[in-house]
Amino acid sequence: MKPSLALHDAELERVLQAPELAADDVLIALAERFAGCARAAVLERLDDVARGLFGCSALPPRAQARRLAAMLTEELALRPVTHDPDALLVDRALATRRAHPLVIAAIGHELARRAGVTARICRARSDWWVAIPGDDVLTAIGCSAGTPTPHGPLRALCPHQLAFALIAHLGHNGLPAWHAPAERLLRRLPTGHHDDA
Repeated sequence: MKPSLALHDAELERVLQAPELAADDVLIALAERFAGCARAAVLERLDDVARGLFGCSALPPRAQARRLAAMLTEELALRPVTHDPDALLVDRALATRRAHPLVIAAIGHELARRAGVTARICRARSDWWVAIPGDDVLTAIGCSAGTPTPHGPLRALCPHQLAFALIAHLGHNGLPAWHAPAERLLRRLPTGHHDDA
């Protein structure tokens, strides 16, 4: 018997509210909910690409950022797009190499995390970044098109805020069939999840 959509949404809410939520959980759970997603294939792809960053944690932050940027732009060849619904879904973004800047930032964070590199998903106005903290400098990788340097202060997002921001994009820029489910999810997530999102 097929589970009801309400039950599926209830399970999704449980995942997105978990204290140990990670960025890959957000990307995959939302891709599963809105269009179906091969979870194992996405995790395997992220793990494979992250292997190219192993040993990177011993490098200075700027070198870490260069290696991570190369993984995003050369190995995965991700191009930022903002008006393609598929670009909001991690599995389709990895397959087509067209990804929303928020998805690129989240993928970058996950590649870094798998390689033992500290990274943050950040926002400056409407642009998205992956930032790698150093002793006295924050090295940022621009994920939006045409943003070589941040315009304004970078604000870091936790995975719960990432979920809220991505659901908002799914509801606003996604397919019409996604709008109502996204609105329901946004109403049901705790209010604190949208701070800085």
